[in-house]
Parts: sequence; C-alpha cells; structure tokens
Amino acid sequence: VTLITTQNEWKLILVNKDHLLSKDFIPPLGQVASGKQMRSEIAPVVKQMISDARDQGVNLTIVSAYRDASRQALLFERKTNYYLGKGLDREDAEANAATVVERPGNSEHQTGLAMDITDSSFVSLTTAQEKTAGYKWLYANCAKYGFIVRFTEGTDGITGISHEPWHLRYVGKKVAKEIK
Repeated sequence: VTLITTQNEWKLILVNKDHLLSKDFIPPLGQVASGKQMRSEIAPVVKQMISDARDQGVNLTIVSAYRDASRQALLFERKTNYYLGKGLDREDAEANAATVVERPGNSEHQTGLAMDITDSSFVSLTTAQEKTAGYKWLYANCAKYGFIVRFTEGTDGITGISHEPWHLRYVGKKVAKEIK
C-alpha cells in the first residue's frame, strides 16, 4: 500500500485501495456548482463543459464532487450499514460496500478530480443513466475537456469498482483522448 501525501503529478494521481491518500489530503478547491467543489485548476473546465452542454440542449447536474475523508467515511459507513441490514456480517458488509463506495483515503473524490455527473432529468446513480441525453453527450465529449468515464463496464476486476457511468475523472486532455 502506498500512502500519498503530496500533490505532484496531480492530474494522474492514482487513488485506490492500494494507493491511499492521507486523511489530511486537501487539494486546492474551486466552486463548480452550488455547494460543489473540485480542484481549483479544473473548476473552470467543469463550468465550461456544463455550459457547452447547455448550449447544445443538454442539462447536466453534478451530484457529487470533492469529498473530504470524513464525508467519505460517513458514506462508506452508511453503505456498510445497508448491507448489515441485509444480514451480512461486518466483513462481508464492508467488502460489498467497497464495490460501490470507497473507504476514506481510497476515493478519487478526495483528490478533487472526480465528480458524479448526470443528466438533470435523471439524477439517479444507476446504469440506466447511460440511456439519457446527458450521458450520451458526456461520453461523446468528456475527453475534449480532459475527463474520462473512470469505471466502465467490465473493468471491475481491475478497478474493484462496479460500472459507474456517472463517475467522471479528470486526467488532462492529452491522456483523456488517449484513453478514449
């Protein structure tokens, strides 16, 4: 396990269960929507992407963006409790929770580089999101702004995270185009 405490190579920082952020890691932040923040360097890019989509008749909503370690801990515990309520023991409940909500220190949201973004008419975080005009626009255009859909179908064996078509991660325009 690598504990990440610096902000070097901020666009390509890898954060997951093997590459953890320290609990006190806080990137420089900028406002992207009401009550939502992302890394300050990309906040204008996010706003431009949403504006460009709107100009093309597509309305997008940022459901979640930067989350500090304490917020991530709350979300992880909430999901763990959901599985405990289904009768799983703590170990299995946490393992199941970790496939949809990262543990604190493991989440790309803490980097300020990731956001959950949806079509404004369908803000549910389900794979049905892929049928919306907002998702189709994002999928076709996100690389132009430096974003990728991070957790694509069939990659959960590599990433450990289920398919999340709403989760966009900033990697920079050059890398996003290469990945796309």
